[in-house]
Amino acid sequence: MLNVIQNLFPSLSTTDYNKVMSFIDKKCSEYFFSAYLKLTNENVDDAIEFFKFDEKLRALLLRYILRFENQIKTDFAVEIERNSGSDSFWNNPSFYLTSARSSKPSGLPSDFNYVTGKIRNWIRTSNLSNYSGCSNYLALHACSFGSFVDLVKFIDIPLKNNFVNKYVSILPSPAQTLSFLTSYLSCIKKVRDKCAHGSYTITLSMERALNSSWSRLLLAVNSPDSSRTFTTFELAIYYLLQYSNCRAEFKRRLKNLLVNNASLLTKYNGRHSLSATPITNLF
Repeated sequence: MLNVIQNLFPSLSTTDYNKVMSFIDKKCSEYFFSAYLKLTNENVDDAIEFFKFDEKLRALLLRYILRFENQIKTDFAVEIERNSGSDSFWNNPSFYLTSARSSKPSGLPSDFNYVTGKIRNWIRTSNLSNYSGCSNYLALHACSFGSFVDLVKFIDIPLKNNFVNKYVSILPSPAQTLSFLTSYLSCIKKVRDKCAHGSYTITLSMERALNSSWSRLLLAVNSPDSSRTFTTFELAIYYLLQYSNCRAEFKRRLKNLLVNNASLLTKYNGRHSLSATPITNLF
């Protein structure tokens, strides 16, 4: 029976096949590496370089996204605790939007019950058994980034106004809203999950990751081309370069990585998620 590489790329020479198998040994599966061969039209040397670049990019993104996650969760906890006077606001329905406390049709849980249920599960998996009195800091840092984004959506507006203003202040005026903030955080979450799960960051799987309902985010990057749809990757990078406390260091390292691989990215421009022009404009 033919193996995966031979089956998917029957025209690959014996030399190139052996080079692939030697390179991926103890690094990844044949299925995983096949995406790079498809991306490069079976150019093995370029596929290997793309794999190395993607691995470095994933590690770089995850490092600074996790730092940003710690930063924004702490800022949120500080602001809401200051305004609510509660060291456990996340578990108190009185601090949520009225709509979030209301039951939903068809027996679905309220947004409050949904969010707090998710956070409690995260607390349990972190061996913090007494979730009822769990502090805001422990609860927020135990929960997933997705659960945190939901919490930001459903906490009462007066409590979070200053926090929201801080994290949209640099964006153009049409984008200075809670809706834009949570949309950007959702972009970061998608990229974070791809990196954490070892998925591709440069292949076509991210090319159309942004659905049409998010087209309003185009306003936030001042695009002269209103018809252009930005990828999740581009929007996440744009936001991190505006609001991360480590943005100068992140910008320098990301720029160096992109510059060092510029010829490879340009050669296959349009076949991966790193469109050259928007990324260059970010710097």
